[in-house]
Amino acid sequence: MRTKVKKLTSVFLAVVMMLGILTIAPLTVNAATYGDFEYTLEDDYTCTITGYNGSAANVTIPSTIYGNKVCKIGEGAFYNCGSLEKIVIPDSVNEICWSHMYGCFQNCSNLKEIYIGSGFEKSLFDMYTLRGCNSLEKIVFSEDNNYYCSIDGVPFDKSKTSICRYPAGKKDKEYTIPNTVSELSMADEFFYNENLKTIVIPKSVKSIGEYTFGTADSFPITIKGYKG
Repeated sequence: MRTKVKKLTSVFLAVVMMLGILTIAPLTVNAATYGDFEYTLEDDYTCTITGYNGSAANVTIPSTIYGNKVCKIGEGAFYNCGSLEKIVIPDSVNEICWSHMYGCFQNCSNLKEIYIGSGFEKSLFDMYTLRGCNSLEKIVFSEDNNYYCSIDGVPFDKSKTSICRYPAGKKDKEYTIPNTVSELSMADEFFYNENLKTIVIPKSVKSIGEYTFGTADSFPITIKGYKG
C-alpha cells in the first residue's frame, strides 16, 4: 500500500513540476527564431522583433508569433540588411526603436518603401531617422493611424500641420507644401533629396527651422512663396 502511495505521490509531483515548467517557460525565451526573424517574448506575452537574418528585398513583419502579438521592433533589429527594398510594419506594432536601427532604417541604401500600420503611436522621426536611406521614395501610414498620415508618400502628423520627413529618394523635381502646414523644422531635411530643385511654400507656413533646406554648400534648392 505504501509503495502505491509513493508511486502516486511521485507521479503527482512530476505533473506539478511539468505544469510549472510549461507555465514559466514563455517568460524565459530569449533570442528565439520565427522564420528569418529573431524575437523575444516579453513579460506581458507580446513579442519584440530583435533581428532579421534573411536576404529578401520585400519583408513583411508578422503581426503575431505563435499567437503572441508583435508590438515592438527592437534596437538593431535590421542591422546591415542591405538587400531590403520594402518593409511592411503591421497594425500590431506600436513602438519602433528607429534611432538605433543602424544599417536599416538608417544608412539603408536600397530601401525604397516603408508601410506602417495603424498601431504606431510613438514619436517616430528625429534628425537622424532614416539618414542615409537615399533610395527611399515612400513613407506610407495606414489611413487608420491616429497620429500620422501620408500624402503622396510624404509623412505628416495627423493634422497635417507639419511634415515628418521628405523621402530622400523621391523623384519629383518640385514639391508644393500643403497649405495646412504651419511650420517646417530641421527634421524635415529636404536637403537630402538630390532630385528636389524647387519647393513652393504656402502662406500658412509661419516659421522655418535653421538648416531645413541645408546650407550654402549643400544641394541647391529654390524656395518660392515664403517671405519670411
